Amino acid sequence: MAWQAYDAARKTREALTDARKRLRREKQVEDWSDLTEAELMRKLIERKVIILEGEEGGQNENVSQYTDGFLSVCRHCLEAEKENQSPTNQSNDA
Repeated sequence: MAWQAYDAARKTREALTDARKRLRREKQVEDWSDLTEAELMRKLIERKVIILEGEEGGQNENVSQYTDGFLSVCRHCLEAEKENQSPTNQSNDA
């Protein structure tokens, strides 16, 4: 009887290990850098980073809510853009 419990535990461990390996192989990171503005907006809405109000697919859709992480990324991008456009950076490049 003890050998049956040991065998069941071994098979369970092997099944979990195989499942982990399979998930690692199947997992692929999406590259969003080539998406158009509309595609990017659709992806962000699907992932619930941006929440819309109004008619779905209609012209009355308005962004009503953003996640905190998304706002942080936007602030970081705006600050980087502001630094790149500062007069001191433009005169150094000339």
